[in-house]
Amino acid sequence: MNKSEIRLLIQEKISQMSENAKKQESIAVCNETITLLDQYDFETLVSYTAFPDEIDTSSIHTGCEAHQKKVFLIPQTNEAIKIPEKSIILVPGRAF
Repeated sequence: MNKSEIRLLIQEKISQMSENAKKQESIAVCNETITLLDQYDFETLVSYTAFPDEIDTSSIHTGCEAHQKKVFLIPQTNEAIKIPEKSIILVPGRAF
């Protein structure tokens, strides 16, 4: 199976999930991400605003802010941005 086929398969499986199942999976992924982030010394989380069919990253943002970390949301444009030093970048991905 190539990368495009895997993405389509995952997209199909996600579309078949109930809203509750999506929410539970999102919570689990966010909790694991917060646990992983706690292991690193960083000042800023560079992140994104999730689309409706993606993991809801808002709890990750809130968790970072609660630990006095800055959260920088990447604008949804094609413009270049400057990434602050001592940052961790949260990148959306599906089935890589």
